[in-house]
Amino acid sequence: MITDPDKIARIRAFLGSTLWNEDLKPAIAQRGGMAIKALCRSPDAREGEFKNTKDEDLRAIIREAEFQMVWWENEVKVFDHNQARDELARQQQEAEAGLTPQPSAP
Repeated sequence: MITDPDKIARIRAFLGSTLWNEDLKPAIAQRGGMAIKALCRSPDAREGEFKNTKDEDLRAIIREAEFQMVWWENEVKVFDHNQARDELARQQQEAEAGLTPQPSAP
């Protein structure tokens, strides 16, 4: 889990980039989709990149593609969730101490 706000900011920028959205993400999705199609065929009927690929290797390629497609976005979501949770805990502590809640620095 990434906890550094600067790293999360760079990941957000990467996820918004044309490199990710127009090049890498579609390429990863396409490769995963091709592996799924190859897995649906018998080993003798497979062609191209996956011609001599074992079923377990195809499953690993599919898992890796799925992981790459969602991992970065999930890291940002987890970071945001943790930040919100920490802010709520801080506000709760202030309320219990009888202090006036002040917005925290971003």
